[in-house]
Amino acid sequence: MMSSEYHTPNIKQQIEQSLSHIEMVQLPTNAFQENYDISLSKNDELVQPEMLFPATNGRRFTSRHYKVYNWIEYSVSKDEIFCFPCRHFFANIIASGKTAGNLCFVNYGSKCKNWKEQTLSLNNHQRYKELNIYERSIGCYHMENSNTESLASEIIKIPSINKLDIMNCIGQCYDGASVMSGQYSGVQERIRSKVPHAIYVHCYDHRLNLCLVQTLQNIPYLCNFFNTIQNLYKSLINGQTRYKLFVRAQKDKQIPVIYLERLVETRWPYWYKSIQKVNMRFIEILEVLSILSHQGDQTARAIGILNEISNISFIKISHAMEILLQTIHCASVELQGASIIQSSAVNLLQNKNRNIQKMRSDTFWDKINNSAKLVAEKNEIVYENNSRNRRPVRLNKNLQDYFVQSTIGQGTFENNSNTSIENNLPLTNLKIIFYTAIDG
Repeated sequence: MMSSEYHTPNIKQQIEQSLSHIEMVQLPTNAFQENYDISLSKNDELVQPEMLFPATNGRRFTSRHYKVYNWIEYSVSKDEIFCFPCRHFFANIIASGKTAGNLCFVNYGSKCKNWKEQTLSLNNHQRYKELNIYERSIGCYHMENSNTESLASEIIKIPSINKLDIMNCIGQCYDGASVMSGQYSGVQERIRSKVPHAIYVHCYDHRLNLCLVQTLQNIPYLCNFFNTIQNLYKSLINGQTRYKLFVRAQKDKQIPVIYLERLVETRWPYWYKSIQKVNMRFIEILEVLSILSHQGDQTARAIGILNEISNISFIKISHAMEILLQTIHCASVELQGASIIQSSAVNLLQNKNRNIQKMRSDTFWDKINNSAKLVAEKNEIVYENNSRNRRPVRLNKNLQDYFVQSTIGQGTFENNSNTSIENNLPLTNLKIIFYTAIDG
């Protein structure tokens, strides 16, 4: 029987049938420079074409290897496979896809000749890549100057002092300050000029914190709420006499002494812990403020803060925000873990979003109402809303046939910056405010 290898019509027919259902693969920009038809930089995607691969000694490469070895790329022109991470992130890299040496999978691809040896080579290379990652702190250093040149030179000097090779650095992560992240003369760019493969990443946890803080600060009622929390910290912690009074109020009840936290925009955990501690010591805070409202050098301030927090609206929103911020805080802590990987981070954030959306329900808000009612009754705070219902405003009939661009006195609830928390807002409005924070 004649082998199909020598039966030209059958081979041509096989190729045409194979190509008929294959998706076209778009290669990266300038893909064929220097005979490369694979990725040219770390910003390109892995090139993993689906096709009828050429046979060598009766054996051929298969696209199933992409699932087993998801780090490989296949060069059609060379019939070779390469390692994407090693080509673009190897320590002694001198240019994109080039290293100072002669390494398989990096400088040259692995030939598809003997697939038993090839599989062994792939497995060995993959085991080499599957190393445990440990996070260690080198130290904390005081900087006399905080300009880009001083910071960059110090960062470059520190590894050599600790007998580390700066060329082994594959990444750098800072906050978004221009002195660190500037693309022309920032610290990250100065380091990249010496270590080209040290990619810069704006800290994802820091970005999450900034995003959440800005979202809450754009809701005027919540902005006032957090201002009250901050004023409470300043009133009870910053003054030595008031601080001792707050500590003594806790010791007299033989409960653990808790110190209030201040709010810091770039430190999200402080926002959660601040509300948590206020709720934990709400009774003691009321007692201390009641004393300070009759004695001391800041009686007016104590009376103002006491009025702000001694109402059911403050209690409801503080309990609701504690649960919301706790969910976000847990995700934020996990994102800072040394062992976190991208897939785990994505799943973590998706679960966080699902948990937050569950708070957008009447069931959740009923629990908040019940817990707030218990706190109010325990501290003799009026639970019912005493707000006077406004008379409905009707449009002036004389203006019905006109297009009016300015206000005509129709009363609506507006969350402006002058709105005080002491105003007992209707339950529905508090719920809308909380839902706005969730949707943001």
